[in-house]
Amino acid sequence: MTRGKESPSYESVLGTIGFESGRHYWEIKIDEYGNEADIFVGVAKRDTDLNKLNSTRTPHEQAFGWIATGNMLHIGGKVQRILFGGYSKIGAVVGILLEFVNGEGQLTFYRDGENLGCPIKNIPAGCYYPCLSLFDSSYYNV
Repeated sequence: MTRGKESPSYESVLGTIGFESGRHYWEIKIDEYGNEADIFVGVAKRDTDLNKLNSTRTPHEQAFGWIATGNMLHIGGKVQRILFGGYSKIGAVVGILLEFVNGEGQLTFYRDGENLGCPIKNIPAGCYYPCLSLFDSSYYNV
């Protein structure tokens, strides 16, 4: 996903394949970004309104993930500013592992192959899609 130097905004996409059981892993690479970048990686349900999904201002109750450039977690309608994973920089490869255990989902995050931990557990049962949401006041390329 690439965005040029336009007015500040969020842009979000969902993957095309949803998951409701098993283990699933995917990665993004942060090629570049400008100032004030939020890069949300995680999962969301198919009926999530992508026009309203963003990482910090109005979190969506059907989205779960990590703001990889902002040291925050987005957990089903709440944004928690906690010390998790630090800040991802240009060139970083961010990995996301979605696992279902006893019907509930959990997310483990990786950066450049290093396991950062599993900060999000107890995601309600359902079908979830990989999700990427980006905000930037200048440009990005992932």
